Amino acid sequence: YCEVNRVDEVLVIMSLLPLIGAELGSRISIAPKSTWREYPCFWSVTVAPPSSKKSVVQNHIYKVTK
Repeated sequence: YCEVNRVDEVLVIMSLLPLIGAELGSRISIAPKSTWREYPCFWSVTVAPPSSKKSVVQNHIYKVTK
């Protein structure tokens, strides 16, 4: 996908991180203490120049996961 559309791979990975966190949801957690659980929460912000195909990547990922 990245080579065909001339898109930076980092844009694709950064757009997938929140999706991975949402998919894992409350199924996976770590327990630093017996009374404390932490669940995955991935946030991602894409900052790039205009015309760097940010929307193209995000729209494609949205269509694939819908």
